[in-house]
Amino acid sequence: MHTQFKTHAKTQFRWLSLISMALVAVLLMSASVPAASAAQATMAATMNSTMAATMSGTSMSSGTMASTMAAVTTGACGLPGVATPAANDLSTASTGDIKIGVAIALSGAAKAYGDSQRKGLLLALGEINGAGGVDGKKLALVIKDTTSDKSQAVTVFQGLINADKVAMILGPTLSTEATAADVEAQKASVPVMGMSNTGNGITSIGDYVFRDSLSEASAIPNTVKAMRDNLKVKSVAIMYAQNDKFSSDGYQIFKQELDKSGIAVLDTEVFDTADTDFSAQLTRIQGLSPQPDAIIVASLLGPAAKIIVKARQLGINTQIVGGNGFNTPLIISLTKASSEGTIFGGAYDCNNPDAVNQTFVKAYLAKYGDAPDQFAAQAYSALKIVADALHRAGSADPKALRDALAATKDLPTPLGAFSFDANRDAQQKTYVIKITGGKFTLIQ
Repeated sequence: MHTQFKTHAKTQFRWLSLISMALVAVLLMSASVPAASAAQATMAATMNSTMAATMSGTSMSSGTMASTMAAVTTGACGLPGVATPAANDLSTASTGDIKIGVAIALSGAAKAYGDSQRKGLLLALGEINGAGGVDGKKLALVIKDTTSDKSQAVTVFQGLINADKVAMILGPTLSTEATAADVEAQKASVPVMGMSNTGNGITSIGDYVFRDSLSEASAIPNTVKAMRDNLKVKSVAIMYAQNDKFSSDGYQIFKQELDKSGIAVLDTEVFDTADTDFSAQLTRIQGLSPQPDAIIVASLLGPAAKIIVKARQLGINTQIVGGNGFNTPLIISLTKASSEGTIFGGAYDCNNPDAVNQTFVKAYLAKYGDAPDQFAAQAYSALKIVADALHRAGSADPKALRDALAATKDLPTPLGAFSFDANRDAQQKTYVIKITGGKFTLIQ
């Protein structure tokens, strides 16, 4: 009896510890931005009642506790959960016949994007290997964290090429990382495919460099067109991160397209990706006379969310416009009502009724409990593109694989019928999305 009690107590203590850690994570996320998501609030309340029951001595089954832990993962298109893939999802990723290197940001400024990419890749890997692999050969993913850092990305690439002997590399997450790391792949004649590199000049590094991520140069013109035609915007202020290639390139492209469209730029404000207080920049914009019709924010997710929330706290209700970095439901969970009405251009629409996309969305929901964002869709599509190219190449020889990738034409993916152009850039449809009622809605 005493032994049974001790075993029960240990089990309850382990569950309580897990729940407590998860609750702390949720509360920390909520604390980082004043408006936390309803899903996070529900999760916190559920966990509080769970801990109360445990501490009062009420027995709780493992099934009930598992349901409590799973409560955080609910989500739909544009309405996210906050779960990340379980660590043991990687247990079978590194076993197989053909090794594919994966260099993504699993920590640092781009962690939110890297987490989504890992989930998309692991889903695709399971489907490909579950169907027998590529011509009977299983794929293996060698996943390494670039920490959102250019120097670390180079180190990761060198290790994947020289030590792991991968057939090709998927990544890195950031354009800033790619400008240095992709050079290593090109020098070694190892194909590399960016899954979220949208900055200028990435594929001009060399003929072994590809990307299935739509460049900002392709996405932003449609966004500016929607600003002019749908929102009747005649003037803007711009904020961008000056130390990040994705953001600074986005600014340059926005400026170019605004000039073409006759939309006046009344003010330009800069910041760094590590900044947390944007009061000074927003106060200067607030003091403009006349006021701009919109504020464009060219930025990664973290700074963008803080800018949106701070603008609303300061009483700035001006239309906010973003780029590819906004195309994740996390923008809503981090800003809640503050992001209502925000528009952005991107390469993926979760609600796209295309059969391939809806099959992907259902599989993703079934595996992870929340809906995929653009970064998950691009990563999933990237591995499917690689598998198709490996089949057509007939081997994992880097030169043969490079040639087969370059010949990819109208491959069905969640992104649409996918092709590479002559510069190895993505050829696909672009979307302009508006946050309406806490969800993503297509406006163009």
